[in-house]
Amino acid sequence: MTKKIALAWIILSLFSAPAFADTFNGTIYFTARSANCANFPRLATMGMRYLPRNLGTNGDTTILTLDSGLPGNSASPFIFMLSLRADSINLIGPTFRPINGNAIFEDHTAFLSQMRITTQTPTVPVTTTKSLKLAGNIRDFNGVADCDVAFEATGYKYP
Repeated sequence: MTKKIALAWIILSLFSAPAFADTFNGTIYFTARSANCANFPRLATMGMRYLPRNLGTNGDTTILTLDSGLPGNSASPFIFMLSLRADSINLIGPTFRPINGNAIFEDHTAFLSQMRITTQTPTVPVTTTKSLKLAGNIRDFNGVADCDVAFEATGYKYP
């Protein structure tokens, strides 16, 4: 019972609005995945929350949170959430950078991975930026060795 309460608390905290004004909410679309991603059969489109580093009150941390939606409200029959975080690292550019990940599916999993953002438009968002587009890659997605994905995302300013 305690495990279920803890999991519910984590899920609710991920869905709650952050205290950051410079957040972009939208959709992330996975354009490609390697063969080792077979455990993610519905890895196509997910909800996205993106906090670019050094924008407004975001500080020097980049956060990208993904969620599959709630059962019955999307094409996915399960709840899957993933939060990726890079502290004091610029993810924009051709080089993969280390990130910390946390995933919730049947249980909580913490993992290390690598990510790069190959395109961000606008390149340097400002506090008045209303929308943002991203493209990039994640290595060892969800902590699965050699599960590599390519993505495109569009986010709109929160709130």
